[in-house]
Amino acid sequence: MESATKKQVIAVLISIGIVALLLSLNTSVLNTTGDGVSASAGAGHVHKPIDEAKLVSAAKVNLPQSRIQGIEATEQLLANAENKRVELNLTRKLALQWDSLLRLDISSLYYGKISEMEPSASNFFILGEKSLAAFRGLPDTVEKDVFLDRAQHAYEAVLDLDSTDIDAKAGLGICLVEGSGVPMQGIQLLLGVVEKDPNHFSANKSLGIFSMRTGQFDKAVQRLTVASKQKPDPEVLFFLGEAHMELGDNKKAFESFEKCKALVNNPEFERELNNYINSLKNI
Repeated sequence: MESATKKQVIAVLISIGIVALLLSLNTSVLNTTGDGVSASAGAGHVHKPIDEAKLVSAAKVNLPQSRIQGIEATEQLLANAENKRVELNLTRKLALQWDSLLRLDISSLYYGKISEMEPSASNFFILGEKSLAAFRGLPDTVEKDVFLDRAQHAYEAVLDLDSTDIDAKAGLGICLVEGSGVPMQGIQLLLGVVEKDPNHFSANKSLGIFSMRTGQFDKAVQRLTVASKQKPDPEVLFFLGEAHMELGDNKKAFESFEKCKALVNNPEFERELNNYINSLKNI
């Protein structure tokens, strides 16, 4: 059920940093299996390296002067760092500064540097999470796939250090479904995660939203309901509402939308979601 109003709702979610995994649920499907993914999902691309200086420079253009000054002060200190420990701490500070501005594409570059300086499972996992979030939040261009590749490699690095890490397996599964030529391998990883931990938030959320792609709304409701019970998440609640709506359960759909609206607590989002709910009531 796609509409201009729904696209506006999702656009607001993205703009306030609650990034939707799917910008459109009206995805064409070929050779669908299991919890819902197209076996024709796109194969990987050959990507150009990220021009970090250009990316950072362009991002600063729209920042308040006070934020620019704070970032550039840290950059200057980093350029003059007297030892590796200071360099690591200042790199982490820059990552957090860009995090606070919801520029996860830039912060993920600094988390990449951190994982190079201190290659631990926890640092690689953070790099994977930030890179995956950056991929989801960027416009639909070939360049954004660089961040998906970075996420995939980061999760693989975690698993090289700890093959039992189910959170990294879930992240890797999402990457494989989103951008590789072997989406079913990703689905199998996610299913393996929920087999070991039936309540795993990320795996259930991802399997639920992937099921929306293929019109398996009953499975979507099952997965997203489990995810919604683990922690409050506006994205989960929005798509759970969508799944209930597709199954004709308007009451539960509107309940999910209301919970989503309460969590976001943003006037623009509330207005757009109210418009969307009213449009559904008039169908």
